[in-house]
Amino acid sequence: MSRPARRPRRGLTATEIGWLRQLGDMVRRAPTRRDRALVIRTVVLKKVRDHREAGVSWSAMAVALGVTDATLHRWRRADDAKPVPTTRPWADPPPTELPGPPRAPHDKAASTSQTISSRESQSQSQHISSTASAWITTAPTDIRTGSPTPSSGARLVLVVSGDPRPGGNLFGPEAAAIRGSLSGAYVDIREHACVELCELARALDTLRPSVLHVAAHGGFGGLFLSLDGSPLSVGYGGFAETIKRSFRPRLVVLNLCGSYPLSGPLAELVGSVISWPGAVDDEQSRAFAGQLYKALANGRTIGQALTGDCLAVFEQWPGLDRPVLDGDATTLLF
Repeated sequence: MSRPARRPRRGLTATEIGWLRQLGDMVRRAPTRRDRALVIRTVVLKKVRDHREAGVSWSAMAVALGVTDATLHRWRRADDAKPVPTTRPWADPPPTELPGPPRAPHDKAASTSQTISSRESQSQSQHISSTASAWITTAPTDIRTGSPTPSSGARLVLVVSGDPRPGGNLFGPEAAAIRGSLSGAYVDIREHACVELCELARALDTLRPSVLHVAAHGGFGGLFLSLDGSPLSVGYGGFAETIKRSFRPRLVVLNLCGSYPLSGPLAELVGSVISWPGAVDDEQSRAFAGQLYKALANGRTIGQALTGDCLAVFEQWPGLDRPVLDGDATTLLF
């Protein structure tokens, strides 16, 4: 008697690990228990079982998801225990009968109203299910090129900072200065410290900001972000490629030393880019950021804010190489 053929074993690729890590984050960030169960059932387990059919072990997928083997096993058991529906999912449910006195056979209006109400209930249920899958969305794409299309974005500034250890930087006060400048302008601010490249892409696609502000230590042709809690030097080409494949804000502020070489590739993707041609310390970058966003919040264009309202900052340091604007100087953001 021959033995059944063993399932081939393989590991996860870097792309698959990153994808499963994002799915695990979705589960942990779900607002309610019902939403969490919906994401697990409709998205996570489907992807996990596809990988299992390809020969990936359960333990490897649990590590990528950021959960224990027991947790993943519990998810699978809970999904396997679900009752199987006996009716076709696309069949219309029967009209809901409401309690009350019997109606005459010719009362077609009331019957129609109850049927519509029942179908609306089913539509809402289907909408909740589709919402979980909609959390994994990408930016609108150009059907000719397949790349994300620019959009105006929301009244939102995404402030991301890299790992502060390589340059001994303090990025927190810079983010606080931006919050203070925009506090009365009804502009939302989201902050992400020690950001990873995949986290930046997800934040751009999810939040769709009008401005991306980057505070990091720059050097050796790249900028230091983070990966698994450790500093990671990301090349300018890799950073530009991430912006290309994600939602593109209207303005990118590269508030880091020697970031001018990155402004050229980014200017081809977004409307405007502000970068520094030389070195800039924490105090200078913090003062510049505070004045820049204060001017933008007061209705100045990007060009007016950079060449007019920020002059007071530059006068404090006469020898400082001033930041450079590439792109549209006439844009009004807020």
